[in-house]
Amino acid sequence: MVPTRPLAVVLLLGLPGLAAPENGYVDSKICASCHREIAVNYAGTGMGRSLFRPGTANTIEDYRKAPEYYHALSDSHYAVTIRNGQYFQRRWQLDAAGKEINAEELKIDYVMGSGNHARSYLHRTKRGMLIELPLGWYPDKGGEWGMVPGSDTGHPQTRRFVSYKCMFCHNGYPGIPPANKVPGSEPVYLGELPEGIDCQRCHGPGAEHVRTAGRASIVNPARLSPERPHARKKELPEAAREYAAALALKPDLARAQLHLGTVLAAEGDKEGAAAHFREAAKGNDAGVARQAEQALKDLGIR
Repeated sequence: MVPTRPLAVVLLLGLPGLAAPENGYVDSKICASCHREIAVNYAGTGMGRSLFRPGTANTIEDYRKAPEYYHALSDSHYAVTIRNGQYFQRRWQLDAAGKEINAEELKIDYVMGSGNHARSYLHRTKRGMLIELPLGWYPDKGGEWGMVPGSDTGHPQTRRFVSYKCMFCHNGYPGIPPANKVPGSEPVYLGELPEGIDCQRCHGPGAEHVRTAGRASIVNPARLSPERPHARKKELPEAAREYAAALALKPDLARAQLHLGTVLAAEGDKEGAAAHFREAAKGNDAGVARQAEQALKDLGIR
């Protein structure tokens, strides 16, 4: 049996600016104004510290312990330094005479990862794209430097851009240009990035909850069925479209099932699409049921 995609999880997927008009995402600091104790406790979790600007308050790396890291596979040297309160990662090689060649230094604008398992370092370009730098930090053995996954090769990428898919998992939802909401677009980010996965990742968008001073309901993950499988991770623009369509439904979820089936059919996932179309056909909306039945026929399923 093909499991259907859990709608409760779909309701959590979204992007600022793409939510349905009646709701949207807010700055998580607004949430903290009413839920102070919860916000403080959450800020100390790994999710709450998943992305941030580097500074003395969040530094757990010992920059003095390994002023230089040598990567034998690529015959490259790396160093992370601090100058005037700013952080930099430098890479270079040596020629036969021991002279530096192929040197490059990039500013570390963000740190990705709480440090519970690892930290990687991101440089933001003038266009707003993010580059994952090759050298990372790991807490093993009291803390040590090492190449990030995918860079421990003979030719580490020096322009490894952080995709929307990466950001979807590792941080709160960022702003992106309207033209880049099409899957496959260059990963350009607008304005200041959220710092950490915030409470709306699990509780859904909070604008209406805030506007009504808490009278409007918000998703309570503790009440979701534990039997429901997790939705597979998706690229941000696609997730946003699913979220916006599902949120617009109000109580009848049949239209969401129809929408998800349409998305999967477009992806070529015939079995997954059919599972959602069947659920849509069971709903109370006769029009949606007819569309779902026609979609099943179009798939060659009766």
